[in-house]
Amino acid sequence: MGLKAIDLDCLALANFFIEFVSAHEKSSGIGIINIGKTVSNINIIVDGVPYLSRDIFIGGDDITKKICEVFEVDYPEAEKMKTEPQNKEADLAHLWEPILHDLAAEIRVSLDYFEARNNKAVDKILITGGTSRLYGLEEYFHHVLSIEVSGCDYFQY
Repeated sequence: MGLKAIDLDCLALANFFIEFVSAHEKSSGIGIINIGKTVSNINIIVDGVPYLSRDIFIGGDDITKKICEVFEVDYPEAEKMKTEPQNKEADLAHLWEPILHDLAAEIRVSLDYFEARNNKAVDKILITGGTSRLYGLEEYFHHVLSIEVSGCDYFQY
């Protein structure tokens, strides 16, 4: 079997959601956020139809580089610390909070734009991508954005 399609990552994620997830997740609006290495993507889907796609140029690498700089560790160790804080939860949360704050602010801009243009609210956010495994991320976004946030487990679909 050969290659069937090439898609932009934000559109591929929206297509995955529409094909596999929307049958299980009905709501007025679901935000899907892919937090990649250098870019995060947000898609807002309503009843299987994409309404908004946007790239945000903040990613996990921003956090990793900050950990390397502050803790004076190599890149692989910094990556590991993102998911396994090794009793440094408070220090790490303080370190990456400004980066997550900027990302959350950009997500909020997208949510507000969508809600103002469509008179619909986003009920839930699914996060995916390598940085979605960041320690405490779901709770942080839930607190800051005041929306239900959960990881998107591809294998449940």
